[in-house]
Amino acid sequence: MQKNLFILCLFLSLSAFSQKDSIQSILDIGCGPGHFVLKFLEMGKSVTALDIAQGMLDITNARVSSVKSESKFESILADYSEYKFQDQFDAICVMGFFDYVSDPTSALKKLLSEASKEIYISFPDDYGMLAWQRKIRYARRNCPLYLYNESKIKMHLQEAGCLELSEIKKTNRNFYVTIRK
Repeated sequence: MQKNLFILCLFLSLSAFSQKDSIQSILDIGCGPGHFVLKFLEMGKSVTALDIAQGMLDITNARVSSVKSESKFESILADYSEYKFQDQFDAICVMGFFDYVSDPTSALKKLLSEASKEIYISFPDDYGMLAWQRKIRYARRNCPLYLYNESKIKMHLQEAGCLELSEIKKTNRNFYVTIRK
């Protein structure tokens, strides 16, 4: 229940930006089970879902096929850092992705080159009980995990050349950054 409430609150904050008429095409990087994909399709947006996990794309594709939508939808199985898009997207949604990115500055630069209007990003907070639990859980699995504080986020945004275009909001477990070009 708490996770669903969190996703709903996050979506409501994203939807204020993505409901703009100027936003027609959205790339959802690390789409997972497609929560945001479905909402963007409901808004009539053209959506491209990208994930590195086939299982997540299977869930997203099944969920999309179960709803009626006139909007264009495409799913891509790929590692975002290695995938080359031919065209830009009006907006890019990047939730739960930077948790696993070893070079955030390079990822931000790539995002900036592939978005023409806005980018919505979550960065996991490096402080608090949830961060502490995740650090232990991921260390036990030998899985890299990257957590952030506001100064670290600002440093990466500055290095990518977009700090002045960025708005940072803090919640109890994440930072949300909106970059408007």
